[in-house]
Amino acid sequence: MPDVFLDPRLPDYFEDIDLSTPAGASAVLPAFLSSKIGVLRGVDLAALDFDLLRSISFPQLWEMKKFQFSRFALDFKARGEAAQYYALVLEACGRDMSRFNALLKQFTRLTRILDDLHARIFDGVVVERVDLLCRFSETRQENLHYDQDVGCDDHEGFRLYINIDSAPRIWGVSYQLNDLAERLAGRIKAEKLADLPSEQLVKTITSRVFGGWHNRADERAAPRHMVYFDPGDIWVVDGRSVAHQVLYGQRVITTYARIPLAANPTLSPSFHEKARAALTAASGPPNRADASITLRGPSILPPTSKHHGEASLAKPVRAGCAGSMNAAW
Repeated sequence: MPDVFLDPRLPDYFEDIDLSTPAGASAVLPAFLSSKIGVLRGVDLAALDFDLLRSISFPQLWEMKKFQFSRFALDFKARGEAAQYYALVLEACGRDMSRFNALLKQFTRLTRILDDLHARIFDGVVVERVDLLCRFSETRQENLHYDQDVGCDDHEGFRLYINIDSAPRIWGVSYQLNDLAERLAGRIKAEKLADLPSEQLVKTITSRVFGGWHNRADERAAPRHMVYFDPGDIWVVDGRSVAHQVLYGQRVITTYARIPLAANPTLSPSFHEKARAALTAASGPPNRADASITLRGPSILPPTSKHHGEASLAKPVRAGCAGSMNAAW
């Protein structure tokens, strides 16, 4: 389980979901839609060869950043060595065909595990497609940001993550979208943004605070929870609705499920609805003072956390390996 260090300036929007209980699976999608970070327990990953998966490293290329392994596997099955990215994947396996084939088998097993998990989470939900992606290269110090999905007003983009690596994956997470919009009310002329698609609306609002890809560390004053996702941890979050950054990580599996809103009219709140609610909140009169929105520089308040109901400094609110995390912190 992850270790979570809560910043008192932000709400605790983490939700522990036990999938070994009948009600667990039905709680995952509502947590995602409600801009929470759902941490999933009770998923059996014993069929995976973690030693093999942790020995694979992809090159630091843009096309390998979110490598769609499910599509590559289909391409390789159809075209063999002529498949796009075949040479890159083979190179990552040390040009050893036995390791290459073993990696394909691992992703077949992983797909079966995730297909079963998605079937439980999406019971009664129409899903257009599910993509399996992997990022098997080092990530350090992303900028704090919200994800941007082009043309997302007509669908949900559900994301699930698995830390495959032997080391924790370290995230910083900050404002939920509506919270940020309320703090910006009356300051950014939001009423002029009403005709923008949702992803452009959110990008325009949030870039006033966090900048863009080349502004890493410029947003240091923003409060953030610190999260250490342990090896094997599984979580869901709508990165379009929760500001986040990867501070360090090596290997992660991601699934992306495209859920059409027209076929799921009761799915709420959709990202479109959340983006419009944020626009409404940002268009109101100034009602909340927040120095982190306007000041640049180091934060003057250290992150604190609650452990078993008691306030303390630098203690995990949910401990998977508390001793090692406290030492790292």
